[in-house]
Amino acid sequence: MSNYQQPYGQQPYGQQPQYQQNPQYQQQPQYQQPYGQQPFGNPYDPKTYGYYEMITHILLCLFTGGIWNLIWIYRTTRYLNCLPDEEYRNPATKLLLCMFVPFYSIYWIYKSAQRIDKLAKQNGIVSDLAVVCLILEIFVSLIPPILMQDKINKIVGSQQ
Repeated sequence: MSNYQQPYGQQPYGQQPQYQQNPQYQQQPQYQQPYGQQPFGNPYDPKTYGYYEMITHILLCLFTGGIWNLIWIYRTTRYLNCLPDEEYRNPATKLLLCMFVPFYSIYWIYKSAQRIDKLAKQNGIVSDLAVVCLILEIFVSLIPPILMQDKINKIVGSQQ
């Protein structure tokens, strides 16, 4: 072996420095997510997920030039992942697809409206948005997000 010594404060390659833990700093227990819940929190919490005031939603749809619609697509995709028997959809991927793939937003509206219908049925609310939103998205793309958000607000309200 060689007698080479590392300069002060440096460790040989591949070794981590040894730190002494100060006893006054206790290590906090790690928060454990309940099984089946997404790491971003409780998707049924109306303060952070799902629920938006309709007046605010409509005004943002009208006056932000489509920016709110993109934010709403991300948040709605994240909220609709709460269905346990549906495949997880990555909100960022769906947002990028809606932004850059022509006509993908029509497909996204239809599939998300189907999930809303399923979620409404699970909560005892009558809903048949999928076909209506598909047709309206083709001709008047401002209306489906408003209808979908209204139904999501009713679902969130029934869960409280």
